[in-house]
Amino acid sequence: MRPDGTGIEQLTHDERVNRFPQVSPDGRLVAYVSRPPGQEGAGGADPLLRLCAVDGSGGRDLARLRGVPGTAGGHCWSPDSLHVVCLDRPRTD
Repeated sequence: MRPDGTGIEQLTHDERVNRFPQVSPDGRLVAYVSRPPGQEGAGGADPLLRLCAVDGSGGRDLARLRGVPGTAGGHCWSPDSLHVVCLDRPRTD
């Protein structure tokens, strides 16, 4: 998507529920939370933190997050684009 909100393009083309994209500061990579098909909200199987190029290519898993409310979207990049910091809280139920 362009800064003005136009030019929206889908990056992923799998059956998973992919949300909360965060572009790296250098503009080359996107980190996002990915859940199994049909799991829109919290609960169910643990989500993955995934990484791909800004064109959607080269997708790969970075980490399995122990999914609890608040986990989704709890990730951000280091200023040098070398590291992704993510929130991972174990379930208490």
